[in-house]
Amino acid sequence: MENFKKVILLVENSLSFDGQFLQGIAEYSRQYGPWRFFRDLPIYIASQGKKTSLNQLRQWGANGIIVREQKFIDDIIKM
Repeated sequence: MENFKKVILLVENSLSFDGQFLQGIAEYSRQYGPWRFFRDLPIYIASQGKKTSLNQLRQWGANGIIVREQKFIDDIIKM
């Protein structure tokens, strides 16, 4: 069984640049991975509340986070 790295992606994909950004991340993963991605929270602190959403991310046990937006960055870094 392969040893996947778990990576949380906190990146919107609504803009053209963001789509290309995600394609670049996927290509990097193909070359240097494998990575398993968690990307369930596009507006990652919205509907469930900030504390619940950050706990969800923490429980996933990721090896890293790729974040493009600065919103809640301090809370994410503390995680």
